[in-house]
Amino acid sequence: MKGGDNMENFMAISEEKQHYILSAAFYCFGKMGYKKTSVADIAEKAGISKAMVFHYFGNKKNLYLYLLQTACSLMEKAIAENINQDDNDFFESIIADIKSKEMVIDVYPSVLQFLSSVVREDDAEIVKDIIEIKKNGIEFHAKYCLGDVDLSKFKESVNPNLVFDLITSYMEKLTLSITQNEDADISQLFKKAFECVEMLKCNFYKPEYLEG
Repeated sequence: MKGGDNMENFMAISEEKQHYILSAAFYCFGKMGYKKTSVADIAEKAGISKAMVFHYFGNKKNLYLYLLQTACSLMEKAIAENINQDDNDFFESIIADIKSKEMVIDVYPSVLQFLSSVVREDDAEIVKDIIEIKKNGIEFHAKYCLGDVDLSKFKESVNPNLVFDLITSYMEKLTLSITQNEDADISQLFKKAFECVEMLKCNFYKPEYLEG
């Protein structure tokens, strides 16, 4: 974990205050990116002094990388809670993944905006660290969500890879809707996402694998 001895200062404060500071950091970094976000921006959003941010994290880079590790950890925990490892159904795995995103957003509303900004981040100061952290996250996601799904349930005429690409594209648009509109009805957006997955399942699975 990045941050060195300073992290002990952060972990010593209440969970409520930790949550408030991390929420502010997710928002600022997600909206402005690494370079344009200053410690002063985060401090102002969190309602604390710049000195306290440095006291907790040492510097901006430590805070950013801690934030990314936190986001990944939250997603991994949510996925582990939602996924049924005894069920290798393609669409159930997709649904579990979407539910996990919804759970994490419920705790930190700006987390998807932050993760979307991470994908585009190219600042030389942090890009190598981002690649390493993302690598671990991708490996976890591949193992738990789509590592051993049963593709035989699809109709012969259906290409599962194209279905996955379609769902991925849809979720990217959903993320964009959330990040570009702070007043977006997140629950309705996710409701539509689940309906979309169910519709695809009904159309692309062989009849014998659909519930009556």
